[in-house]
Formats: sequence, structure tokens, C-alpha cells
Amino acid sequence: MNTLSSELQLEYLLNGSIDLGFIRPPIYHNLDEVNSISLYTAPLYVAAHIADPVLSEKERISIRELASLNFVSVPHKARGGLSYLAANLCLVNGFSPKRTRIYSRKRSQLELVANGFGICIVPEEFKVILPSNVRLIPIQDKNTLSEVKLIWKKDEDLLIDHCAASINAFYNAKPIN
Repeated sequence: MNTLSSELQLEYLLNGSIDLGFIRPPIYHNLDEVNSISLYTAPLYVAAHIADPVLSEKERISIRELASLNFVSVPHKARGGLSYLAANLCLVNGFSPKRTRIYSRKRSQLELVANGFGICIVPEEFKVILPSNVRLIPIQDKNTLSEVKLIWKKDEDLLIDHCAASINAFYNAKPIN
């Protein structure tokens, strides 16, 4: 099991390095060459340092309130995924996320937040890897969900098709918060 960006998963899937992937749209490339099914959606949160002077008292927040804050996660021109989803939410609310001097992806984003470099928007699943001095603030805006899709190659491999069907059945049978 590897933790690869959504874009790399698609690339590795197409070149045969992996059989299945779990991605978070939007991604830079289209999914025409692969099978894909939506497994679940999860609410997004703002990850902030517990002593952040602007956010420490917030119980809920709107995306517009983040306009003046520094983001430790910004979209990469060759990748999609969570950073694009977060940036699109900001753009819809009339601003581009301000870059902090240091920014990163995924788990290290939370370490940057823990060290006071800025904020990031993350899905609910990040609760399990939160540093002790980082808190998640619910976003009150509509349409602030992150989708997770299962992808696999369209090559008629019955074993992979059955595996994908089993994964889909698991997520459909399990209540997702």
C-alpha cells in the first residue's frame, strides 16, 4: 500500500504499476481511460494552530474568512486533488489562497500548521493524524465536501473488477460520516 498523489495513482494505474487507486477529484487529467466509482464524500475542515490569533476562538468558519490567512497547501500546476478543491472553494468566495513561504502536501501540511506557518483545508479523515496543537474547524459553507473515488484500469481483468466491486460494496454497506 502506497500513499501517492491522485495524479501519480492515475499515472501508475495506466502504466501497470498499480491495480487500484483511491483519488480525490478534481485531478488534472481526465478519467476516460479508467473505471471510476464514487466511494464516499467527507466534510472539509480548516486545520489551524490552537493558538492562532484569528482562529483560536472560532467554532465554525466560512471560506471568506480565510482570505487574509496564509495557506500551507497550494495547487501544483501538474497535480490536482485536495489542493485544487481547497483553492476552488477560495476562488468561488472571491479570493486566491495566500501562499505562506513554506508549503507542502498531505501529512506534512499538518506539521507546518502545528509550527505556526499557516492553515490548510483538509478532509475529516485527517482527524486521526492531527498533531496535538492543531484543531479542525468545521466549514459552514455549502458544497464543502471532498469526494473519494476508486479507480482501476479498463482492461477486463476479472480479479481486479471483483476487488473493485468488493471495495465498493464495503463502502456502500458502511455508514460514512
